Amino acid sequence: MAAFLLAIDQINDKNDGFYDDLLPETELLFAKYDSKRNEGEAVVNAFYIWEQAQAKVAIGPASSGPSKQSQSVFKLPHVNIPQVSYSATSSGLSDASASPMFMRTAPSDVYQAEIMASTAQLQGWTKVCIMSGTDAYSAAGAAAVSKELDKTNIQVLRMVSYEAETSSVEEQIGQLKSAGCPIVILWAQSGDMKTIVVEADKQGLSASNPFYPTLFFTSEITLGSFEDVCKDHVAECGRVFRGALCATPNFGPGTPSYKTISDIWHAQIPKIGTTGGDRTSAAGCDNRTDVRGKGVWLVDHDVNSSTPDKCAAIDFNDYIKEEAEAYVAESSGDGRISMYVPFAYDATLMIATGLHSLFTSDEWKTATTETDKETVYDGKNIYHHMLISEFDGFSGEVSFRCSDTKTCSNTPKEDITQQYYEGDRQAGTMDFFLWNYDGVEGNKFVKFGEFVPCNCFVQVISMIDPICSSFICAQLCPQLPQEKEG
Repeated sequence: MAAFLLAIDQINDKNDGFYDDLLPETELLFAKYDSKRNEGEAVVNAFYIWEQAQAKVAIGPASSGPSKQSQSVFKLPHVNIPQVSYSATSSGLSDASASPMFMRTAPSDVYQAEIMASTAQLQGWTKVCIMSGTDAYSAAGAAAVSKELDKTNIQVLRMVSYEAETSSVEEQIGQLKSAGCPIVILWAQSGDMKTIVVEADKQGLSASNPFYPTLFFTSEITLGSFEDVCKDHVAECGRVFRGALCATPNFGPGTPSYKTISDIWHAQIPKIGTTGGDRTSAAGCDNRTDVRGKGVWLVDHDVNSSTPDKCAAIDFNDYIKEEAEAYVAESSGDGRISMYVPFAYDATLMIATGLHSLFTSDEWKTATTETDKETVYDGKNIYHHMLISEFDGFSGEVSFRCSDTKTCSNTPKEDITQQYYEGDRQAGTMDFFLWNYDGVEGNKFVKFGEFVPCNCFVQVISMIDPICSSFICAQLCPQLPQEKEG
């Protein structure tokens, strides 16, 4: 939300040096709704966005399941609202026929699955297990990594799933334990991860088991939710996740625009409630409201109107200064640039870029009446102009994948019809980061290396791993000339 608001303010301010020529005669207004990571709430909110807010574009929700259900509303012919996601990464949302109004600035989990399988190969692993929930994100991620592992000589000893939001994974952990899994590739929502950690520690499916240690390799959601997952289970997390790996896309560090925007992000002044008092107090909280007059940061935390709202604003002073000044991936702090911050910022910028493309098109310029303009100002047309737009954002170069490479590469962009594009961000040239957790209380996942497309795996610092001592450097694109090898 904070990233979205920063982008909104910069786009609307025509004199701050940020995007001053973008939408010069347009102000972006917004209404905030909360899906609560619930699919039913997401559907209800999708109708509110259409009927109450009469919005032209929707951003979110955060999770894949709610996003998929929202799309069932937004794609209706009489609704036609483009939906832009910053963190719904399930490969199940890549089907343009099923989700024709969906697009995202975070790359599909298909790419992450490739990185996981490549890492397993480079490590020389021969046996792994896969564990996932039944939610859209976890199930699709597990299926994608299983498909990639099928291309290798790595044996999947056991693949188990559990009902999302379950209160027990005793049976599934027992199956993994009995299979003797040396590696568990885990795709799970943060809420389920708490249940998994407790049960895995109880049954000894952990890196700290002195007789049969198990290394966890988790999906990107762990990076953003690790603090929340482990705050009440510090000891268990240390034992279970010692040496664990995590793969994430490069969300901006090292790209051309990251330095400038990250400086602006960290320069923001926090409004987080009473200084020295209750961090969630309404007094002194950021009082910003949306177009309906609803508070953005003062929220009903318990769905009880008789209790006071709490402050959920960001403490922009809470981050590791050394990491920020080095413009590297930041590991902790409420005000850090977490993985989804640049993706959310760029989702907002993508909307503005697409609208600007529409408003400067010949189709718009030749619309002489209000009726003509309303016809042009259509959801499908807005969606199309967002898809064909490209820009350098907070997370790097943002463009969208063409589903027909030959047609797209040989046809002028302005002549390409919508059907040749899909809503997945083009991530074939995106770097991916690898993270490692040492199991020490108070520590976080630390970035130790990265995959560079068509190059070598680059190890930055030593990995703390109870099972595997070091990574190897291998050529991922053998067709390249010798001098290009890492």
